[in-house]
Amino acid sequence: MWTRIWALLDRWLFGPAAGSAGLLGQCRRLLRYPYAVVRDLARGEINLRAMSLVYTTLLSLIPLLAFSFAILKAFGGHHDLEPIVYEFFSPVGGAAATELTNRVVQFASHVSSGLV
Repeated sequence: MWTRIWALLDRWLFGPAAGSAGLLGQCRRLLRYPYAVVRDLARGEINLRAMSLVYTTLLSLIPLLAFSFAILKAFGGHHDLEPIVYEFFSPVGGAAATELTNRVVQFASHVSSGLV
């Protein structure tokens, strides 16, 4: 029964007629967001999406830091970025933040500034 209700709501909110103009179309577009949140909460996909967002953020952070360190190393200011990296990792915890900062700085210091 619930699957039929979810399917009906999916068709109504995201189907071809959902892009229609007028007040009904605006209501459909407005209701899509809370519906998607409730649907993902009911299916347990919110945690999966949150974990993937964290993983993607961390994966994209390391190359960005390596590039930043390489640029700053060319100008002699790469040591100024280490406190900022530590502050970013500080919510993880004291010892873990220090270890993460050291590893990121170590990784970024091995990047050749000539490649950039």
